[in-house]
Amino acid sequence: MEIPPYDQLMLPLFTALKVLGGSASISEIDEYVADHSGLPAELLDLPHNAEKSNQTEFQYRLAWARTYLKKAGLVENSSRGVWVISPDKRHVQTSDPAEIVRQVRELHKQKRAQRDLNEELVADPDDGPAETAMAAGDATVASRIRCRVSRQLQAFSSIGLSRCKLR
Repeated sequence: MEIPPYDQLMLPLFTALKVLGGSASISEIDEYVADHSGLPAELLDLPHNAEKSNQTEFQYRLAWARTYLKKAGLVENSSRGVWVISPDKRHVQTSDPAEIVRQVRELHKQKRAQRDLNEELVADPDDGPAETAMAAGDATVASRIRCRVSRQLQAFSSIGLSRCKLR
């Protein structure tokens, strides 16, 4: 017997939150899932990385399960150490962990692509970011950049003018 991977802990974690009233601390969630996992105490107490933390491997995997559920919008971290089922997801009875993993990884891939594009826009000193975005065929990004630059210039101009008046 071994500790299940994080994706197999998502449904037990979500169930724990439902049973515990839709909101629970990390320790309450961990305890509920551990009690209902059928795993022996020896496995539940295995350290994840004894040199760097006092977290068990079971807690570490539950932390990843919480992270994936949060990124999928099923749960929220309402305050430090307290997790709640997202208000619009309280009716959800079950979800496919493989689909959650796929969605979260796709979202991560899209964010990485956007970050790379933003870095690319700033990288070419000869072209302005808006021109680079237009050349790449992304009029929306170019428009956003122009608006952002315009707002910053307006803010700067009003600050600069007020300082000039003070002198």
